[in-house]
Amino acid sequence: MTNTLTQINGIVNVINNPILQTITAFGNVPIINGALTIENNALLSNLLAFLN
Repeated sequence: MTNTLTQINGIVNVINNPILQTITAFGNVPIINGALTIENNALLSNLLAFLN
């Protein structure tokens, strides 16, 4: 049995991560209800999250 994340209800914060380069999470989550904050991530160059 495989569990799949299908919905996010709430707040997602990606803040102050000085060496974070890539975000690939949540690529297959079809529903996001809430706030998304991505700030002060100096090396972030690949945002693959929420691709679908």
